[in-house]
Amino acid sequence: MTPVLIQKLEELKQLIDKYAYKNVYNMDKTGLFYPLIPLYTLLLPTEDPSTTQGKKVTKDCLTLAVCSNANGMHKIPLQLVGKPKKPACIVGKEWPLPYCAQKNAWMDTSTFMKWSDEIFYPC
Repeated sequence: MTPVLIQKLEELKQLIDKYAYKNVYNMDKTGLFYPLIPLYTLLLPTEDPSTTQGKKVTKDCLTLAVCSNANGMHKIPLQLVGKPKKPACIVGKEWPLPYCAQKNAWMDTSTFMKWSDEIFYPC
């Protein structure tokens, strides 16, 4: 790491140390490529590799937002971000976690603000 980065990380650590760990939160997002098929497969000794067919890689994705405080005692409920406004799989059903629609299934500014106002602050 560069000396400037090390210095900035040290400054951040000193700033965070002013607060109790129960009051320091970290939120991040992760992509969930649910229909993605494996990149590799095992063949039997009797199978010819040239006969295996390739599949087009799907780009369907969901985003999960996860958040917890620094000591891990307070976990904020997950938020799911998907493309459809009302997914067919959850219409008329109780969904176990908050869902938000975004055209690319990304956590953008408006999605983050909605998460912050409707999930983070109430918790």
